[in-house]
Amino acid sequence: MSCASCASSIEDAIRSVPGVSECIGAEILKELCGHLRFDLDIMESANCIPCSLPYITSMFMPRLRTDRPLPIPRSSKNLAFISQFVEIPDDVVFTVEYSVRAAQMAVYEFLGIDRQG
Repeated sequence: MSCASCASSIEDAIRSVPGVSECIGAEILKELCGHLRFDLDIMESANCIPCSLPYITSMFMPRLRTDRPLPIPRSSKNLAFISQFVEIPDDVVFTVEYSVRAAQMAVYEFLGIDRQG
């Protein structure tokens, strides 16, 4: 199963549970603690604010290598793209480190820093 189909299956499963999108944070935290067998006493001092991230799975959707630009476009001398919306070969896109790595790659390239050394 691909990341996209797994994410889609999870989203479909969550949407199929009646009332889940109307749950308050305490209800979500109580359910999670029950599944993880955590002590429910942590809820006394916890503040859980639910939020919906409808496009969060877009990172895992099937795509081509040409769908996103390289951090440094070919023939660029002083322009680079940074964030999770660039193509870094052999890397996982959904991390903070990915965004930082794109910026680091641009700085190293423009300043002529040898990353291997």
